[in-house]
Amino acid sequence: MSPGPAGARRRVRRRGRAPAEEERPPDTPGEFILEWLRGRAGASARASPFGRFMLHQMNTTREHAAPSSALLVFPTPFPEAWSLVRGGGCDLGRHARRRRRRRLLAELWVNCQLGYITFVTLGSPKAGYTHFVPGGSPDAWHREVARRLLSRARGFCQTGGGDIPTQGRGRARLLQLFRSCDIGYNMTADVGNTVAEDVDETKVKLPKVPGVLRPADVLRGERREVVLDMERLILPVEQQPVRTVRACHQISFENEVALARRMVASGQAELVEESSLPRGRDGSLLKGGLFAVPHSKGRQRLILDRRPLNAVEQKLPWCHLPHGSLYKRVVLEPGETIRGSGDDLESYFFLLSHENNWIRRNSFGRRVSGQWAEQLGGESRRSYRLCMKVWAWATSTQPV
Repeated sequence: MSPGPAGARRRVRRRGRAPAEEERPPDTPGEFILEWLRGRAGASARASPFGRFMLHQMNTTREHAAPSSALLVFPTPFPEAWSLVRGGGCDLGRHARRRRRRRLLAELWVNCQLGYITFVTLGSPKAGYTHFVPGGSPDAWHREVARRLLSRARGFCQTGGGDIPTQGRGRARLLQLFRSCDIGYNMTADVGNTVAEDVDETKVKLPKVPGVLRPADVLRGERREVVLDMERLILPVEQQPVRTVRACHQISFENEVALARRMVASGQAELVEESSLPRGRDGSLLKGGLFAVPHSKGRQRLILDRRPLNAVEQKLPWCHLPHGSLYKRVVLEPGETIRGSGDDLESYFFLLSHENNWIRRNSFGRRVSGQWAEQLGGESRRSYRLCMKVWAWATSTQPV
């Protein structure tokens, strides 16, 4: 029995449909790098020097490329991968085409990685690529580097990392920045380059009992002496900035009043008369500000912007710990074992107390006077500032 007109129309629609792999959105790193090369590096008017360099590498054959003997100048290891960017037909079947695409996406990723290393090694040239693009075939060392990168790129370029949330921190933020970035130096991203938020007092989590640990009780020797007398960290006047930095203070008056009550009641902050606070070379009050960054479960992390005071103090480079990812490279002798443990202490920095002589160098926020001062234990006719009694986030002179 011959199909009716509806069946014929359905069959036509199925036949005219493009392959599934061409329609899917760029949900993997391999697809993202392909989109970048096709849609943005391909627009020469907007391309950055690196984008132009990559386009030149893509359009330069090994036979016509200039030779280079620099160790970190890599000939393109996988020229066939550029065919994805150029486009074109393919005579392979559906499954073979998918396998080929996955392979070429990984190779394209490696081409871009090594292309960037080459670009930086050559001094980030803006033009004259004919004299820079390495020619010939990769030698044994270059092939080994490309092989190792490719072994990791295969899995990396095929995995989208699961469902990535559109709101929040971590992967969501990275995804937003990646999708909004461009390769030009004068481009504006679709999302801001900061995660600073206005402080919402109801979302800020503070410790019930702050300042339970006094660093001077656990430090020894010179470090303990410095913590007891941190005024030695203040730079000489001639080395201090001529102009005082203005701190970021993103909190409404109503939220600041409510937050101040909590901080004073718990012992996290106290009132200090404004006349006793330090000033910069230009006579401006050296005070910080408060802002927030997103935290887990809809909460906010309170940040003290202490740049005005950090600029006139030395840093304490006591603790130089490697990044956590480097621990996987620890080499053990036969028979040796390594064991580690850790914990994410809630509101960690707020648990460290300042010495009394350093509290006045941690002022922040609006002037406190009148009825507000009385509510916080001061006198209405005097002018105060709130000062942190504990180590806060973004304090550069952290002793531990």
